[in-house]
Amino acid sequence: MTRINLFEFGDKHWCPRIIRDTMTVYLGYLFGKKMNVYKSAIPIIKKVLQVTRKRRILELCAGAGFHGSRLQRELDGMDMKVGVTLTDKYPNVAAFEREKEINPKVTFIREPVDATRVPRSIEGVRVMYGSFHHFNPEQARKILQDTVDKEDAICVFEGMGPYPGAFVAMLFVPLMVIDIVRQMMHPIGCKRFILTYIIPVLPLIVLWDAIASMLRIYMPHELTALVKRIRGKSFKWEIGIGRGKMTYLVGYPRITPK
Repeated sequence: MTRINLFEFGDKHWCPRIIRDTMTVYLGYLFGKKMNVYKSAIPIIKKVLQVTRKRRILELCAGAGFHGSRLQRELDGMDMKVGVTLTDKYPNVAAFEREKEINPKVTFIREPVDATRVPRSIEGVRVMYGSFHHFNPEQARKILQDTVDKEDAICVFEGMGPYPGAFVAMLFVPLMVIDIVRQMMHPIGCKRFILTYIIPVLPLIVLWDAIASMLRIYMPHELTALVKRIRGKSFKWEIGIGRGKMTYLVGYPRITPK
């Protein structure tokens, strides 16, 4: 199925912070803590860290920071001593601070970070969990080109694409939002309570964004087309579909034998 570039509320600059922050916490908690859908990404990231000899992960578009924090702990348990830096265009500082309190090896950038132009001062293997689809093809190309230009490495992971089973699962999203808001948002606050339970705006917006995200995911043939447009230094690219139909793209500088 060809990618359909629908809009998402969370991408819009006018989206109220209460809605955006709730969505990032919900998505991070559901996919990062509850389902751990990106667990099969860990061996891939470990390999890239070993090849590039880097000891820091730079998570772009980190949302609530659940993925980066959990990844650090998983790698730590595999005797890979790495740190994680969380960044986002719309940083959820409160969520980042919570992750740092839980895991001291997590740091974060308070200022907005543009994934298409990452400052050279922020180092690490770039990792994107479930966020690459937010960028149109030209922006996605710029993300990859910026990585090549700065001789960094990048690991992109996306959830399940537009498969029949995924559409069925989406029907349960509003109910899961209601349950997760109850568990995670303390204090819930008057506005969030009203927008979740009285006028269910939040569950419906998250449902829309979840469906739009699924339809916007770049499939392997589309990722291959993007990579072919990258100019510059010799890079090794790996593209495929992993366990749980996780789509991935990995790129890092080729190591020239001495």
